[in-house]
Amino acid sequence: MEEYSGFRDTHAPSKVVERVEMIAVTVMALCALQADFRRPEDVVTAMDAYYQSQFADLELAKAGIFGTSRVESSEIGHHRRQGGDPGYRSEAWVTTVSLFGCRGESLKAATLSNRYRRLPNGTSAVEPEDFPKIDEGVLASAVKRFASTKAKPLVIRKKDVFVEIRPVRLSKRECLSCHSWAKVGDPVALMLYVVSPKKKAAGPLP
Repeated sequence: MEEYSGFRDTHAPSKVVERVEMIAVTVMALCALQADFRRPEDVVTAMDAYYQSQFADLELAKAGIFGTSRVESSEIGHHRRQGGDPGYRSEAWVTTVSLFGCRGESLKAATLSNRYRRLPNGTSAVEPEDFPKIDEGVLASAVKRFASTKAKPLVIRKKDVFVEIRPVRLSKRECLSCHSWAKVGDPVALMLYVVSPKKKAAGPLP
């Protein structure tokens, strides 16, 4: 893209950004080695590492791939990128992923909309009425929470359902070439992860 041609950053990447990228690569590598996840928290950590790495990938930006076009909609054909969402391959957990944003503008509850949703990878053992309700109030609370760079993820539990909301932050100075209203560290989207036990397949008839 023209915005990036000849762009040179005279600032070295912050140690925080380098650390986050190293953790993401490590988590994804460990996920590839293990059979499955023991806890829903582990599933979310692995999925978030995957998606955050997609948004931080400057090569995708240089190729003209922006926003939700950076994330997969399934693991079919050309939609798969860098091994795919590790939560989608889980045999023990049903997972869904949603992204809420303001079309690349400053993150505000009033203009927040659902920009992406990855469908479940199976049938949950939990009844639909037992899932926590994620409404506008919850999302507005998350937007307010993540205005602080020190904020921890927003966690919601109900019975066997684990929900976690994490921010997508502008992690590199190059991001500001398009997000000129922002500064490094500002949130630009919310990632919503929902994890529940997968319904076991029925055994053979007697």
